[in-house]
Amino acid sequence: MSLLKPFQRIFRRLAYFIPGGFRLRPLLHRLRGVKIGKNVWISQYVYIDELHPEAIEIGDNVTI
Repeated sequence: MSLLKPFQRIFRRLAYFIPGGFRLRPLLHRLRGVKIGKNVWISQYVYIDELHPEAIEIGDNVTI
């Protein structure tokens, strides 16, 4: 994942603003290193830590 490190801020900003709570936002946060389970919905304007995204784990069937 170290190759994606420079893009983490871009992925976080995209995930913060764009629609796509079931597919796109979880995908962008996964690319940042967040561990996300299945069937997760992340609402718009949700801030997930930018310094240590790899330390965050979201289980299955979660709505944020």
